[in-house]
This record gives sequence, C-alpha cells and structure tokens, in this order.
Amino acid sequence: MQKLSKFLSILILVIFIIGCERKSDIIDDGIIKKNTVNVIDISEEIPVAKNILKVVENGIDGVFNPLYAISDADKTISFLQFLPIVFKNRDLTYTTNNSLSTDFKNINGNIRVRLRDIDWWDGSPVTSEDVLFSLKLLLDKNYTGVERSSLLFNIEGAWDFYKNKSNEISGFKILDEKSFLIHLLNPNVEMDSAFNFRPISKAYYGKGPISDIRKLDDKPMGNGAYALYNYEKLNFCSLRSKSNFYYNKPAIKNIFIREETLNDKKSELYSGEADIIDIYGNNDIRFDETIRDNYNMFTVYENNSTLLMNVPSGDLIDPIIRKFIFSAIDEEDFTTERYKLLKYDVGIVSLSNRFYSKIEMPYDKIEPNLNKVGNTLFINGKPFKITLLYSNVGLNDFIATRIENKLKSIGISVKKSIRTPEEIKKDISVMREEMANVIYISNFKNGDIPDYGLLYTGSEFMGAPQENRFKQYVESMEPMNVRKRIDKYRRFSEDLLENAWVRGIGSPIARTYIRANLRYVFNSENLSWYEGDVWNISIQ
Repeated sequence: MQKLSKFLSILILVIFIIGCERKSDIIDDGIIKKNTVNVIDISEEIPVAKNILKVVENGIDGVFNPLYAISDADKTISFLQFLPIVFKNRDLTYTTNNSLSTDFKNINGNIRVRLRDIDWWDGSPVTSEDVLFSLKLLLDKNYTGVERSSLLFNIEGAWDFYKNKSNEISGFKILDEKSFLIHLLNPNVEMDSAFNFRPISKAYYGKGPISDIRKLDDKPMGNGAYALYNYEKLNFCSLRSKSNFYYNKPAIKNIFIREETLNDKKSELYSGEADIIDIYGNNDIRFDETIRDNYNMFTVYENNSTLLMNVPSGDLIDPIIRKFIFSAIDEEDFTTERYKLLKYDVGIVSLSNRFYSKIEMPYDKIEPNLNKVGNTLFINGKPFKITLLYSNVGLNDFIATRIENKLKSIGISVKKSIRTPEEIKKDISVMREEMANVIYISNFKNGDIPDYGLLYTGSEFMGAPQENRFKQYVESMEPMNVRKRIDKYRRFSEDLLENAWVRGIGSPIARTYIRANLRYVFNSENLSWYEGDVWNISIQ
C-alpha cells in the first residue's frame, strides 16, 4: 500500500511538471500561437478590430499571380513575393542590382540576360524556361492581368505569337538554364522597362489554361523576400520573410493582409473611427460633407510624419488645434522641403485618442470658452498650453518648429519636449495623468513607434454625437475591459517592427503613403531592393 501511495505521488508530480512546462511560441508547422500577434485572435478578442479588419467583396481568392492580377490584394502580394527581371528605381532608372537578372545589356539589338541563382519556394531554380513561359503569358491574346508593356512587341516574333500565327517567340533564344538571348526588331529601343515584370514558375502555373491560373489550390511562395504563408479565400492572407533570401532579410517577419469594401470605409470615416482611408481616392467619399468634416477635424497627416493629437478635452478642442496645425504644415516652405526629403523620412497613421482621459468641460458644450488676454489664449479661464513631444529624427524637429511658431502666433504656450521613443511612451502616460495637452509627432524611422496601448480608442461609441461619446464611454465601459484592450494594443505596438498589419484599399493616398513609408520599415539598413514599387496597401 505504501509503495502504491509513493508511486501515485511520483505520478502526480510528473503530471504537474509536464503541465507547467512552457509551450513553444511556434508549433511544428509554423502556425503562430495566440500569445503572438495573430489576426484571428485580435478579430475575435478586440471589438475595434472587427471594424478595422474587413473583407473585400472581390478580394483574396486562392493564388496570387503577378501576371494575372485582378484585385489590389493580388498586386500587393505579388510585389512582396516575386522579383522583377529588371528593377525600376524610384527615379525611374533601371538596374539589375535588386532584380532576378545579373546582366541585362543591349548589344546591337541583342539582349543577353543572366539570371541569379535564386530558387522558387520548393527549392527548384528560377530558369530561362520560367521567363519564356511568363513572357508567353503576357503576350497571350486572352491575357487580362496587369498591363503589358507595348515594348514587348519589339521582340522578334512577339506579334506573331500574339496573333496566334506562331506557337513560339522566335526572338527569344534559351542558351542554358540561367541564360537567354532576346533579338529585337528595332535595336535602338531601350527595353529595360518592358522587362520590369515578375516571372512565375512554369512548373507550377503551367498546369492549366490562363483562365484558371489564379484559381489554383496550392500556395506558391514566389522567389522574392516573402513567402505566402497562409490564406483564407475571400478573407485574409499572411506572408512570412525568407531566412535564405539572397539580399538583405527584411526586418518585418510577418505581414497580414485584409481588404475592405467601400461601405466599410465610409462607415469608418462617418464614425470617426478611421483617420485616413481614401478620402482623396473616391469622389462619393471625398465630397461627402460628413466624412470631409470628420477627416478635417480628426486627422493631421503628412507623408513624412503623423501629427498625433492627444488632447484631454477630446472632441471639444481637437478641431481648433487641428485647424492651426493644417495651416502650419501647408506653408509653401514646408511643402517644398517635404518634397525634397520625402525619401528619407517615414511616418505612421494612427487613431487619435479622444476618450482615454478625463474631461473638464460640460458635456453639452460643443465649443470651449475661448478668450485672449494680451498675447495669451485662455480656454475656460486657463492659459492654453501645449507640449510638442517627439524624437529628434528626420523631419520631426522641422515640423515641430513650424507648429510651434504657428501656435504661438495665436497665443498658445508651446513647450518642445525631445525624447527617445522609450521615454516618449513613459511621457505620454505621465502627461495623460496630469491632463496635459500633447501633440505627439511620430516618425517611423529609427524605431520611433507610437504606443498604441496609450493611444487606443473604444470604437463602439464612435457613432454617438460628439458631445455624448465620452460620457457614454465612461458610463458603460468596465475598467477591466478597458485595461484588457489597452494591454492588447500595447503588445501589438511593441511587435510592430516584426509584424506589419496592412489593409488593401488601393487608393492613391494609400499608394503614396506606402511608397514613402513601408519600405523603410522592412529593413532599417538597406531596403533599396523594393524602392519604386507601388504597393496598394495601408498600414493600420
């Protein structure tokens, strides 16, 4: 009996130890667990994410083919997965430094091309046959994907192939697995731009007719820095950076992509939940007075930086301050300087917090009591003071100086507080407790990341009239639930450099934003291999 008791005690101890053993963050098949940033977890646990992470009507459906792109999601993923034969720089010049080819020279109308030793997702090499297959796809008369370059018809035999007069392109000669020769009809035409397309695998995509290419069931991973890791049809997809990529490995490891319908965008702008979507990209949104007013009141946005308002009086003061901020950043000298330095600086668009603080004004007052004594502006009998909080990187100080001058000119006392990103997170928390008015100028370069845990807004109350939102929020939200969400978003912000959340909205403002911003996040040292690409995605 004693032996049995001793045996049971040992057994219980072993079970206890096994139960306490820490589980791995990444399980064998690579699926990210709940304690990391995971799109499914957030959409299930955080109410605001259900409104942010929407699904587009014609969106993600199976395989994303760079040559047969239908939606903006396709283009986004293609540009991340596949490398072009010849790379186009931001200044519209072409190079082989960041492309599939190591040699692309036109000598008397003959272009000799040599491919890098780059593999497809299954380990097989990218070959001359793949390029020929992709070129035939582009020149197929039934092809309806991304716009083909008319310069391709300068290749001998390309027109006959397009007209179904020949099954081959006579001017394309395969020399070996990694080399091919292109003969031109007009030897004086520069062909670099024609070969800016991204070839795809013949072994994979050659399974079926063009009309079925996009509907293949497998998940090709391309030959670029990112591999398609997971997707749900008409839902979302994720990409993961490759550890063996031939060039610099991106700093961001995982990218999660969803899309939104037009109605989703409009509802977010109506409610004030989203600061920036495609306000310039769609006329029925752009000329909607409610959305336009919301946009002007709650958003301060530039390609280089986001000026994030953290004003404790929320909706009551924000419009006044933003009015002056807009006039400050629209000055001609800033616009000119911004254009010059655009390629060096980046920012991130985020929600401005209008709830997570006390409010000292009556709820029924839409405008605060403003009066000016001498050169000092008073709000409700108190001098109006604002702190400009930022890290001294990029254009932040340049912007801060112009804002400072503008606000001082109308009687607002301004203090510039320059801190490291780590200090800023602490300062924002302290300033909120002290009810300080803060303009946080954030810049994504060098790791200057806003703390979303401190800037989070409860979206379920955004639809209420402005003067009632905060009251409803305070009265109906339980403190523990608020803290739980804030902690979740804090973890989200801390993981932002490794996991980029993107929304594919395909608007001009998104394209401008992503070209000026996201490429610098991927690799802080050298990201030239993606410069110049137009990515139809927007970080949130």
